[in-house]
Amino acid sequence: VAVRSVETGEVRRMRNIQYMPDPRWSPDGRSLIAGTEDGKGRTGIFQFDVQSGQAKLIVQTEGLGSNPRWSADGTKIFYVKTRPYNVEDMLIRERDLRTGVERDVFTHPMLRRGSGIEVSPDGRYLAVRMNSDPASQSSSVFLVPVGGGESRELVRVPIASEMNLAPTLNWTPDSRALLTARKSGARVELVLIDADTGFVRPLNVDVSEWTGGFTLSRDGRSLAFLMGKSGAEVWAL
Repeated sequence: VAVRSVETGEVRRMRNIQYMPDPRWSPDGRSLIAGTEDGKGRTGIFQFDVQSGQAKLIVQTEGLGSNPRWSADGTKIFYVKTRPYNVEDMLIRERDLRTGVERDVFTHPMLRRGSGIEVSPDGRYLAVRMNSDPASQSSSVFLVPVGGGESRELVRVPIASEMNLAPTLNWTPDSRALLTARKSGARVELVLIDADTGFVRPLNVDVSEWTGGFTLSRDGRSLAFLMGKSGAEVWAL
């Protein structure tokens, strides 16, 4: 994993970790967090100092699917945790980085390993993307109040048109909507979900060739994404 300066082109590598899925910037831009494994074989949530590249274990977890996210003020993290003795029974937990105190925030039968979490810019809500539910043949996005209160299902879609580019959910800077992608026939299109009503508005942007998700800039004016096609070959050596 490397950090590249847009202004100078300088590249700084995070050298003491082998694999860093879905790293996330801290609000102050000084560090990254990710659920990964270090050279000692420990799996958990690690914080990486961008200047030095050094890693610090924040919390040890079972496996790599914790999907950690920063709180809006950078004092806490939220992550997906496996309940003891049942790897399919998941919950979302909050951890205070200053005190180490944790509390359970949300659980649901459709919450499974790989579910996506995104914190609203105003810090009030978690948007939780649920995996496909075989029983109802649908997938969902829930809104969870961080400060407590009733969670609600924002939108539910059939598997045939479910949200694609998982686990990509991006809040708009004003915390009033979520940007994601969904299947529409042979196409995959960018859509905006109203956070109050759940109304889904297509944006007429074909993202069928986008791979690996996308990220909305903090001012909400541009997107960064990976696109292209991958292939495999068999060689005789």
